[in-house]
Amino acid sequence: LSHHNNWQLQLLQQWPSIVESIKTRVHLLKIENDTLTIGVQDSCWMQELYLLSPLLIATINQKIDTPRIK
Repeated sequence: LSHHNNWQLQLLQQWPSIVESIKTRVHLLKIENDTLTIGVQDSCWMQELYLLSPLLIATINQKIDTPRIK
């Protein structure tokens, strides 16, 4: 990661504390600009993650230097 992408490194380091109890069910696959691609175990978790997305986005933006994820 380049010097300009320190927030991405912060995100990777904070990922286990961001997803906490669901960390065994979701996986960060890709960071691209202001979008994250997250993998899940099955379609039930896809629905759950969709419902949790506003909370997850807020938590991520709180943990990194400035809000970046939309």
